[in-house]
Amino acid sequence: MGHVRETIFSWIRERIPTSRCIDLYAGTGILGLEALSQGAAWVNFVEINTSLTKHIEQTLDQLNCLQAKVWTQSAKSFIDQVDWQSIEIVFLDPPYDTGEIIKIIHQLSQSPLKNRTLIVMEWSKNESITFPSDWNVLKIKTTKRLHFGVIEKR
Repeated sequence: MGHVRETIFSWIRERIPTSRCIDLYAGTGILGLEALSQGAAWVNFVEINTSLTKHIEQTLDQLNCLQAKVWTQSAKSFIDQVDWQSIEIVFLDPPYDTGEIIKIIHQLSQSPLKNRTLIVMEWSKNESITFPSDWNVLKIKTTKRLHFGVIEKR
C-alpha cells in the first residue's frame, strides 16, 4: 500500500467496519477495494471511464465480492441520485489541477450528507480549497505533489 493510502486508512480504520462507502472518481477502485478489505459493508464505485469500470468489475468478480456496485457515470450525476442517509464514508480523488475538486465539494455541500459522514480527499497542491462551514477538518497532510485529508460533516 502506498504511503498516502496507508496514512489515510490508518486515520479512518475504526470507522470502516460495517460502513457504507462511495468511491467517487474511482479510477482503478483502489480506495474502495481497500475499504472492502478492511470490512466495509458496501462500496459504490463511481467512474465515468468505461474501461476503468470494467476493470473494477473484473476485480470484484475475481474476489467474489458481492458487497459493491460499479456505476459508469459522472460523479456529478451520481451525487444527485444517491441516498445520502445510508452513506458513512466518501472517498474523493478527482483528477488533479482541473478545478473538479472545488466543483464537487460545492455539490457535496449542497447534498443531504448525514452528520458524521467522513469525506476522505486527495487533491493537488496547486488547488486551494475552502471547506464548507459545516465540514470539520479532522486531519490534513501534504506531500510534494498533493494534499490529503479526512473531513467530517457536522
